[in-house]
Amino acid sequence: MYPNAAENVVDIEYSVSPIGDYASGGAVIEFRDVTEQKKIEQERLNAVLIAEQQSIRIKADDVHKTNMISFVSFICHEIRNPLQGITSSAEFLLETLQKLDTLTNRLSLTEEGSITSDSTHAATQDVLTPISNSVDTVINHHPSSRVATPKVDAYTRTEIDDLISNAKQLVGNIQTCAEHQALITNNVLDLSRLDAGKMELSLDVVNISALGQQTVEMMLAKARDKHINLTMAEGRSRTLLLKADATVLRQVLLNLVSNAIKFTPENGEILVDLHADPPSDDGRVTLHGSVTDNGLGMSELEQRKLFQRFSQANQKVAQLYGGSGLGLSISKELVRVMGGEMHVKSAQGMGSTFSFTSIHEMPTKEELSMFGPQHGQTDSIPQAALTADESELAKPEAVLDGPLPKFRMIGVAEDNPINLQYLAKNLKKLGYQYTLCANGKELLDKFCEPGNTIDCCILDISMPVMDGLEAARLMREHEALLTVNGVPRRRTPMIAMSGNAMTQQVTEALSAGISSYLVKPCNQADLARTLAHWEHIVHTGAEHRLLTDRRREVS
Repeated sequence: MYPNAAENVVDIEYSVSPIGDYASGGAVIEFRDVTEQKKIEQERLNAVLIAEQQSIRIKADDVHKTNMISFVSFICHEIRNPLQGITSSAEFLLETLQKLDTLTNRLSLTEEGSITSDSTHAATQDVLTPISNSVDTVINHHPSSRVATPKVDAYTRTEIDDLISNAKQLVGNIQTCAEHQALITNNVLDLSRLDAGKMELSLDVVNISALGQQTVEMMLAKARDKHINLTMAEGRSRTLLLKADATVLRQVLLNLVSNAIKFTPENGEILVDLHADPPSDDGRVTLHGSVTDNGLGMSELEQRKLFQRFSQANQKVAQLYGGSGLGLSISKELVRVMGGEMHVKSAQGMGSTFSFTSIHEMPTKEELSMFGPQHGQTDSIPQAALTADESELAKPEAVLDGPLPKFRMIGVAEDNPINLQYLAKNLKKLGYQYTLCANGKELLDKFCEPGNTIDCCILDISMPVMDGLEAARLMREHEALLTVNGVPRRRTPMIAMSGNAMTQQVTEALSAGISSYLVKPCNQADLARTLAHWEHIVHTGAEHRLLTDRRREVS
């Protein structure tokens, strides 16, 4: 350190060079100002330190995000398991009430008028006891039965009808609450994936036109409750095939249509439109989607708040219509994952139009050839730039007369006794024989027994003793050793039914040998559709392909 001419202290370095010999010589001393050099060095060290700190923070954030994803996934799994029991209970309870309603409609009224409360109570007990014990027996009894039709007075009949009606309403409330809870669970899982950048698209050839029509049909019941006319735009019914994630695209459409129904008054109109631009030079296609309603509409201020998380247009809307304020925010982010954007055009009292774009690739001829047999597509398809000709869609390998044979024996592994009970009820109602197991090890043992007839498996993933993934891997290994007349045995369809819905978890299950992945809560229709899908593949010789449903899932 040394003061310079301006009396400022500066950093210096010096060097000494000798002159002459040791006895008579001297030395040259050179001083250099290194202030700027030291400043640069200090800045470099500071930058290195900041970079290291940032790296530590990033790693900590990544660990935190990973831990949060695991935590959210665990919570969602634990929520979905009881939701499966609630959904199945409500489904069977409603079915029982419908049978009870059918039975009470067979009762004849007595010729007497109203009776005393004591006799009414006795009559009610006399009627309800045999009804509760033999609903199915009486309904399915042969017309030639000698059992006389029970008779009740008008008051008792009215009481029974009211009880059944109230019970149906309560069951409907349970189903609505379960559906809402499942929706919130899915939204939380989607948020965690979007925040962590883990949302990945599962691309397949998708009939966009059919997907739009199916979405409209799924929401028709809710629209009819408010006498709303929900329709697809005219001229959009022709087949449009693109590579897309059907689950994500359907979720966006369902969110937009559900919102439109919520904010459209009775006797309103909602129009859904899906169309695509011609392919660009790079072969990509821009898909345009929109949902237009003549509902309440929004001011510009309300529109600016619309896509914020946990936010709705205003507090009055939140109190009147409810909701978490997540649907539109998630939909906008999902659209961005698909390479597009979402916009809204609205005016108060004039309705709203929510529109979005997404970017897709054209399917190859090989992918189109697989699309036909998997989706029953055999008709010629116009607009070759966006779709395919009939010659490019392969026909099924075999056509069977009449309904396809059902699986002979379905092996079921589920550790939750309530869910196992309802799985058995669903399979029995669908006409299947089944064997029940409390964990993967029990199912594996039965599957490996010589002469067993198990030709389809349904497995939970998280189970004690042996989980579904390990059981599936070991069953596949055993299956690979089996032959029929010297030919390797056809792979057994293995259907996962789990509360886990992360993309990584689904991928891991498919790698273990799982054929289809259903996410709880899963209703009877989902189960029936999946079983029918695999019966078609097994009995027609169609290509054995992986099938996921992340929303029911994937989902």
